[in-house]
Amino acid sequence: MAGGPGGAPRPIQLQAHDPPLRYVGDMLAWVHQALPSEREAAQSLFAKCSNLDPTEQTRSTVASVSESVCRPPRTRIERTIVTDQRREGGKKPVMLYKISNLLRFYHNTVLQVTDAGLLVATLDELHQLSYKMFLYQHCRVKIEPPGETLAPTPGVARTLSLLTEVVTATTVADDAHHDCKQIVSCVVDPLMNAISESATGLGAVESAVYLLNCFHQLHTTGDKLEMIQGQIDAQLDTLSQEQINGVCVS
Repeated sequence: MAGGPGGAPRPIQLQAHDPPLRYVGDMLAWVHQALPSEREAAQSLFAKCSNLDPTEQTRSTVASVSESVCRPPRTRIERTIVTDQRREGGKKPVMLYKISNLLRFYHNTVLQVTDAGLLVATLDELHQLSYKMFLYQHCRVKIEPPGETLAPTPGVARTLSLLTEVVTATTVADDAHHDCKQIVSCVVDPLMNAISESATGLGAVESAVYLLNCFHQLHTTGDKLEMIQGQIDAQLDTLSQEQINGVCVS
């Protein structure tokens, strides 16, 4: 992955301090662009062979040749995925999700050119690693105790904003929309539990008001609406009963 003639473009390894998505994308694009020339050379080599299938032999040869480029991208992409990207701040889960989709796209694209060799396996393993890291980062939900206004805390808004950004992120992966349901479940379930736990210690009315405010904000996520609506109805019932009890006592 050296640079071009005269140093332009510059070597990819010098871009390690660039935004992670660009760095990973440049590496994968370089690998992808190198495959057609290898395929053309293999096609020319096997074109006049009558005792074998030129297409199948070409795919097999390209898969074998591409094994030599697997180690550098694996090492550098793994480092990019697992490194604490402090410069990304709260955007790290979003970055991991975009890298995961990029890896999946190139895995599917390379598989159209070669057999399922080491390069394809490497891209798939890196995709799985980045997606697992993304889910791990995304599932960590921290909610502050409610304030006097009983409004949703900044942690609720922050988590929902991150969820929205991930779900709506532009992606080149054809089947990335299949991830949405899993992602929403991964975030909404822990978030609802964290919200309920943060309301511990409030009175019945204050707790119901706080939970209603939070669940109403959650209601905009799209999925899980039935479950969230059930929670909203339960808190409305609690408030109604408390009002009725208050009227009866007075």
